[in-house]
Amino acid sequence: MDGEGPESRRIEVDHPHVRAVTFVTIVEDSLDDWADIWVDLVDRRCYSFTAYTPSQIAREMEEDGLLSHVDYDPLIVREMTVPCIVDGVSKILEMDCIDRIGILHGKSTSGPQSSCSGIKAIEWGRAEPADAGAEIIVYLTDGRRYRLTAFSISSIIEELDEPGRLSFVKEGLLVVRALNDDCIRNGLQEMLEAGVIERHGVRLDVARRERRPASPSSRN
Repeated sequence: MDGEGPESRRIEVDHPHVRAVTFVTIVEDSLDDWADIWVDLVDRRCYSFTAYTPSQIAREMEEDGLLSHVDYDPLIVREMTVPCIVDGVSKILEMDCIDRIGILHGKSTSGPQSSCSGIKAIEWGRAEPADAGAEIIVYLTDGRRYRLTAFSISSIIEELDEPGRLSFVKEGLLVVRALNDDCIRNGLQEMLEAGVIERHGVRLDVARRERRPASPSSRN
């Protein structure tokens, strides 16, 4: 692969959709670490991800006093191993959201841009704050609306401790220290400042306009 440095480690994979995984950075502890990775697909596309183990996120939150964890191209895996990474990428492909989580190589992009919009309101959805995960809708001051699913890092660790669970992938994922208003508001503000809420959140006001019914004059 073009651009591989001396620390890169490319591993071929026998998988119907994934061709190879390259560790761009060195992994020192497969259970508690992060790594920049490249994933080559069978269709010749290549995506970058920043892979994290949940214990690394939890440790970083504890050491730095963080209320949320936000990144541009995050992939949460139980262990920093090829099977866990392939499992996560496979789920992302099944959800058809790889372009909103990974970074496609060769695609021209100006990078994330922070938003000058602010948070107008936050609405809790189907789950209660005490549950493992909660669906939330954030209303921005410029009229945009996004749906995200917030999970505490402790609930992610518990879920990945279950047998057979290799990765944690959710559409519109927001990782927080705890499911409360302060942590969620902090995470949403980080997303706005990092310019990734459009990328990771599920935008609702656009979908509503796309589903707008026909005007009476156009009906038979």
